[in-house]
This record gives sequence, structure tokens and C-alpha cells, in this order.
Amino acid sequence: SGGTSASLGAQALAAHPLLPVFVSGSPDGSLLLWSFGAPQPVGSLSGLSSSAVTRLRFDPTGSLLAVADASGGCGIYEMAVGSSAVTARRRPLDVLDALDKKALDLAFVGRGATMLATAGVPSSSSSSSSSKARPVSIRVWDLLRPASRSCVAALSLHDGGCGALLYSSSRAQLISGGIKGDISVTNCKSWEPVVTLPAHKGAVKSLIMRPG
Repeated sequence: SGGTSASLGAQALAAHPLLPVFVSGSPDGSLLLWSFGAPQPVGSLSGLSSSAVTRLRFDPTGSLLAVADASGGCGIYEMAVGSSAVTARRRPLDVLDALDKKALDLAFVGRGATMLATAGVPSSSSSSSSSKARPVSIRVWDLLRPASRSCVAALSLHDGGCGALLYSSSRAQLISGGIKGDISVTNCKSWEPVVTLPAHKGAVKSLIMRPG
């Protein structure tokens, strides 16, 4: 381990898509940059809060890193990619209110790094007065807009919250997994659900798609 933050262990990991480096997120919210094969971290980032990091995602080019934590926040960090190294801006470019209670996953949407979906567990206060209405469990952000106006869609797809996200570039669809085991597919042009299926008895915590 490389000090107090590293000795706490890793709550989340994300490998850079182009270079042999990765980022770890700890239970205390700290973020460390590592090089594969190196015994000590090569850098650090300022965490969003003291809450546990729940998910880390690089955009396809490796120029942005999105961080979700248990406080419900999401931070966007700029990564400077060189020919053989990555350096990071220590503080986030933007901090978004991903979910009211707890953020659990993130997914960059589209072929660039301008749209981001965040998912998690909403608080009971975000529910409407109707017992049949679902609270918002997914939000979609346009990162080119000011943070105060960047939320472009709020989706109420899953009872109890959403634990996993996956973007399908071939179909331009967002796939989401619910805390209660359901799977939804959403059209990323209209942000309307295409289908929702009961899939598992327990919570969906991760999604992966076969290439092609």
C-alpha cells in the first residue's frame, strides 16, 4: 500500500482505455492514480467528499474521468493524455447532483464525451405524492452546458433505484439494471423506454455487453 488512502483498499477501479494506468477509489472518498506494475500510486485526485467511491468510468478517449460516490454526487475530472503517461487535474471540472441519496453507476453516452448518464438510489423525498409513481433513478447530463442547466433527462424506470448502466453505441440505447432485478432499454434520442423486463431476483449490480 502507498499510505493511508491506499491502505484502506479499493472500492472501485477503472483502467485507462489507451495507456497502462488505472484509478482507484477508496471507502473514504480518496482517488489514486496508478501505473500497472508499480507498487505505489503515481498521483492523486481531490475526492468529491468523504463518502465511499462507488464507481469510476473513463470516457472512450480517456480524456475525462467520471466519479460517483455514496453521497449522491458525481465529479468530472480532466485527464491530460500524453504519448506514454496520464496526468490529472486534481479537482473536478464539474460536480453534478447525480442522485438524491446514493450514486451507483455512470455511463458516457454517445460517441464523444459530451453526455453522461448517472444512476443510483433516490431518497424518499424525491417520490411524488402518488404511491404508483416511481422516483427518478437515472439522470442524463450534457457536459457542454453549465452545471445548473446540464440535466437533459430524468428517467423513472426502476422501483427502488438503478444499480447499473451500459451504453450500446451500435443501437444508441442505454441499458439499465434495477435494484429489484429488472432490466430496461431506453432510446437515447427520445429518452423513452423501449422495453423493461424482469430479469433477476436480486439487484443488478453490473452490466456487460459482448462486442459487435
